[in-house]
Amino acid sequence: MDPNLELVVRVVDEISDHNIIIEQTFGDKELLQVFDISVTLNGQTVRPSGTIIISIPIPTELLYGFENHQIVYISKDGTATVMPSTVEGNMIWFETDHFSDYGIIADAVSPDTDTVQESIPKTGEYYVLFSLGFFVLSASIILLVYFLMIRRKIVR
Repeated sequence: MDPNLELVVRVVDEISDHNIIIEQTFGDKELLQVFDISVTLNGQTVRPSGTIIISIPIPTELLYGFENHQIVYISKDGTATVMPSTVEGNMIWFETDHFSDYGIIADAVSPDTDTVQESIPKTGEYYVLFSLGFFVLSASIILLVYFLMIRRKIVR
């Protein structure tokens, strides 16, 4: 391999056109990030001869809240194709024989309603028990005072 060969991965900032392609092709998948990937030799863009394995780090904020991360090839003609890929930790790996725009797509994860319900504090649940306990304690004190007063009258 030529030491002057360089893999260039540039994050694409404007992805609104890519979003439209992903929505039309995959519906409910979300486009998380787009990369313009190329290979240069002495500053000139070249095509690879054969396949190349590429690994891209998935930013932490794109790991949580999403699942089933995949790489998608977004061609200049407006089509999108899912590429076989593997996620290991925060890296996504895929193999390709050509370069262009590639995106990371995933399914958004909605919060588990059971987990959300468990995290909401239950404020009224113990109110009845507290009220009942307070009532029993008050009644006990009143009865104790009453019996002490009656006992005093009997003893005198």
